[in-house]
Amino acid sequence: AEAGPVALVIDDLHWADPSSVNVLQGVVTLLDDVPLLLVLGTRDEPDSPGWDLVRTARDRLGAALLEIRLAPLDRDGSSTLVGNLLEIESLPADTRERILERAEGNPLFVEEVIRMLVEREAIERRGDRWVATGASADIDIPDTVHGLILSRIDRLPEEARRVLRVASCIERTFAVTLLEAVLAEAGEEMQVRAALGRLEGAGLLVLASTLPELEYRFGHALIAEGAYQTMLRQERREWHRRVADVLLRRNPERESELAGQLATHYERAGDAEAATRYLLMAARQVMMRNSMVEAGALLARAATQVERLPEPESESGCRLRFDVISGRL
Repeated sequence: AEAGPVALVIDDLHWADPSSVNVLQGVVTLLDDVPLLLVLGTRDEPDSPGWDLVRTARDRLGAALLEIRLAPLDRDGSSTLVGNLLEIESLPADTRERILERAEGNPLFVEEVIRMLVEREAIERRGDRWVATGASADIDIPDTVHGLILSRIDRLPEEARRVLRVASCIERTFAVTLLEAVLAEAGEEMQVRAALGRLEGAGLLVLASTLPELEYRFGHALIAEGAYQTMLRQERREWHRRVADVLLRRNPERESELAGQLATHYERAGDAEAATRYLLMAARQVMMRNSMVEAGALLARAATQVERLPEPESESGCRLRFDVISGRL
């Protein structure tokens, strides 16, 4: 900012961790002295750590703060959106109206409907135009975005559906080599990259990066959530354990660095002892950065896991319980 005006854009603030929020609160204190534009995008979730930054901005910036609240589109806005996105010849009026009613001002819903219509060949490209086929009048349109996404996932080929589900057990952004290793660990032999290409073409995944390695990202958090929920709880647990085991085996020298991820996977795998061990390790790491709030949150999670240790406890389990109760890191 000393060299010239700077714009800093932070999206999905509602998912920010406490340490990141603390850093950004320090940035807010600089806004009176440097040519810096801070743009924040967040859901209206006052209980999330990121909302503390909104409160700080309100307290310090006064008239320099501009808040723009995005409400659902009204009827006229929704009509305009549907008209712009559904410039489709011969689309039945009742189908268009059903989409308008169920969208309830949500642009994502309309986008997902269009993808569903294309996949089911209810609309098709003819030259430079989109034309509705006879099947468009018979398409059953789910009531919610979640239902739409589940419907699209259910219609995927088995291999692509399997890849999407396993990827949802890693993270929203995942490395292809990690996904391949996890599937190989389970003895699943499939054309992973071909399946990923199909999922990218369907708009369910997007290419996140090619360097230093190939990574994909779920097109929307709701897609990851939908894929995750299509699995039984026990199946999810097994995949989380495999992800954690593969992460450890591939990165033995980064165990401390990956402690937070490992803890989450072992929590979801139902392994209380491993989860507690890595939660304590992660707490040590953030303590070294003086992130006390985050360390406290990790210790609270560890305390929950300690209560789930099997009886009778092993020697290592007893030691973990003592470390958590005493707060010893």
